[in-house]
Amino acid sequence: MIYQVRANVYFERETDANKYVAATLSAINTAVVVHPDEPNQQGCSVELIKCYHDQTPTRPCIPWSVQTFP
Repeated sequence: MIYQVRANVYFERETDANKYVAATLSAINTAVVVHPDEPNQQGCSVELIKCYHDQTPTRPCIPWSVQTFP
C-alpha cells in the first residue's frame, strides 16, 4: 500500500511559500519511488508557482521552482 499526498496551498508572501516548500522537501527524505527503474516509475516533486489570479487583468501562472525526487 502506498499513500499519496497532494496539496494546493496559496500564500500572500513569498517567504511563507518558501518555508512550506522547505518543509515539504524535508519530508521527501522519507518518501519512496514507485516502480523504481521501470518505465512506469513515479517519483516525487514539489513545485512553487507564481499565480496572478488576484491581479486585474489576470495573467498565466509561472512555474518558479521545481524540485523532484529521484
